[in-house]
Amino acid sequence: MILYFNLTKLRLMNFYQVMTNVQLFLSQEDLETLKLKDAAKVFDEKYKAFDAAVQPMRGDVDTKELNKLDERRDKALIGLYGHVRVFTGFPEEAKATAAQQLQAILLKYDKAPQTKPLREETAIVSNVVSDLEVADAKAKLTLIGAEKWLDELKDANKKFEAAYNARTQRNMDLVGQTKEKRIALDDEYRRLAHTINALATLGGEAPYKRLMSSINADIQQALLAERPETKKKDPKEPKEPKQPKEPKEPKTPKDPKEPKQPDTPKDPKDPKQPEQPKKPDEKPKDPKKPDDGNPDIKLPEE
Repeated sequence: MILYFNLTKLRLMNFYQVMTNVQLFLSQEDLETLKLKDAAKVFDEKYKAFDAAVQPMRGDVDTKELNKLDERRDKALIGLYGHVRVFTGFPEEAKATAAQQLQAILLKYDKAPQTKPLREETAIVSNVVSDLEVADAKAKLTLIGAEKWLDELKDANKKFEAAYNARTQRNMDLVGQTKEKRIALDDEYRRLAHTINALATLGGEAPYKRLMSSINADIQQALLAERPETKKKDPKEPKEPKQPKEPKEPKTPKDPKEPKQPDTPKDPKDPKQPEQPKKPDEKPKDPKKPDDGNPDIKLPEE
C-alpha cells in the first residue's frame, strides 16, 4: 500500500522532484492493465501545469542582467573614489582642497560601498549621487575632472534599481502562481494514491507492488532530506570527559558559642557540731535499771 499522502512539509523543489519521479514510475507501468490510465492522465495534466510554473524560477534571466548592471556600478564607484583620492595630493592647492572636501562626502557613507549587499549598496549610491549633484560639489568634481564618473554611477544605479524592483515583483507573481499549481498537483497526487490503494485492495497487491514500493521509497527519502542533519560521532573517537562539577562554596561557620560560666558554688551546709563528750565522773546508766526518777521518792522497805 502507498503509505504517504501528506507532502506539505516538503520544500518546493523537493516536492517538484517527488512529483517528477511519480510521473516517471507511472510511465513504466502498464496503466491499461492496472486500470490507472484515466487517473494517470489527470495527474500528468496537473504536473505539467506545475512544471510550467516552476520553470521560470530555474533559469533567472533577470539575475544575469542584474549582475551586469551591478558590475558596471561597482566600476563607476571604484573609479570615482580612486579619482578623488589621487587628487587629494595634487600639486595645485585649489584642486587638492576640492578633492579633500569631495572625499569627506564619499567617506561619510562608506569606504567601499561596492562590497555591501545589493539593496544597501543601492541606497548608499543614491545618497552619494544626491550629495554630489549639489552645485558646489558638482563644481569641485568638474575642477578635478571627475564629473564623468558621477554621470556613469548615476545611470548604472538607476538602471540597476529598476531591474531589481522588476525582478522582485515578478518573483512575487511567480510564487503565487507556483503555490496555486502545487496545491492542485498535491490534491491530485492524493487522489491517485487512494485510487491505487483501493485497486490493490480489491484486485490484490501483486500487480501494483512495484509501483507502490517505488513511490513509498522515493517519498521516504524526500521526507528524510527535510530533517536537520545530525553529525554522526566517530566510534573510534574517545568521548569527551565530563566537566567536573564546581565545588560548592563552604558554608560560613556560625559564631562559636560562648562557654558557659561555671555556677557559683553554693555555701556549704554548716557541719554538724560534734556531741560534747561525757564527763568522766558520770556513770553510765544501766540499761537494765530504770531511771531513778525523782531522788526524793523512797521505796518502802520490806
